[in-house]
Amino acid sequence: MELDLRHLRVLCQVAESGSVSRAAVALGVSQPALTAKLGRIETALGGRLFERGPQGVEPTALGRFVLKRARGILSEMGELVAGGRPGNVGALRLGALRSSFIGTLLVRLQRDLPGRDVTTRVDSSGTVVAQLLANDLADVVVIGAHKGHLPACPPGVLERIIVDPEPLYVVLAADHRMACLDMIELADLAKDWWIGPPGGDDGTLAVFREACETAGFSPRLRYTSLEAMDAEQLVATGQGAMMCAPTYPGRREVVVLPLAGQPLQGHRVLRWRPDAVSAAEVDVIHRATIDVYSDALRRNTTTLPWWERHPEAHPVMWPPDSPVAPAPDQRRAS
Repeated sequence: MELDLRHLRVLCQVAESGSVSRAAVALGVSQPALTAKLGRIETALGGRLFERGPQGVEPTALGRFVLKRARGILSEMGELVAGGRPGNVGALRLGALRSSFIGTLLVRLQRDLPGRDVTTRVDSSGTVVAQLLANDLADVVVIGAHKGHLPACPPGVLERIIVDPEPLYVVLAADHRMACLDMIELADLAKDWWIGPPGGDDGTLAVFREACETAGFSPRLRYTSLEAMDAEQLVATGQGAMMCAPTYPGRREVVVLPLAGQPLQGHRVLRWRPDAVSAAEVDVIHRATIDVYSDALRRNTTTLPWWERHPEAHPVMWPPDSPVAPAPDQRRAS
């Protein structure tokens, strides 16, 4: 097997994560697949690169030798690629959470950035999407996360708030005992089964459990790690309740209701590498994201009878020129 830059990024990610399982999440692959790839890399290099220690996996002497040179090669390649993109003309790699409006956003960006060939990678996990920047798999990402659980921002990466706060709603079967209400308390669903949220590795499941426990109960989780389409089919047939974003399109067999006091809130953030995306392009991407988010919101809330009566349950959007947008979490990757 011939080594290439992808293999070097795998080694660096395993070393930085300190765990093959965490590295697999960051790279968006399964743990068995990453373990197999790591084995092939070790065979090509002639020895073990990592060994299990009390704090996770640690590089061997050979591993430290390889990692030192791999990081140098990746750094030089990054500088070479950045220097070879005059005026940022060429491909624009977008990372984003899976959503109902991602297709519309891509069409909008292709129109508004005619000099760019926009490609995308989507995932249900905010952690995985955030890692696309760190692994040089994206130039700009749109991340969604619960309050206080925004993934660490890598050095040299800039960020802006797009939506904050973004209250999360609950989805119930249309024949649920509370389907006719305008608003419900989270505690009212203490005896219901729940469909676990997708992307649970990014703190979503932990935050949901914490909110339920604050409301006085431990959630009964029937299924976890399902994609939205599978989860909503279970909700529609009365198998449980689930949380959703305001842009969730819904279906006739379910109802979407706000939670009193907004016990679960998120926010959406734009992050980018300034050496790959110009300030003017960032404004274009920011504005396009706000516009398609707003369109999805209007389209999906016209059928919600409580929408006009509960403005406190609406998400707040922050355009590019907003003078008072809240600051994102200021954590940085070490």
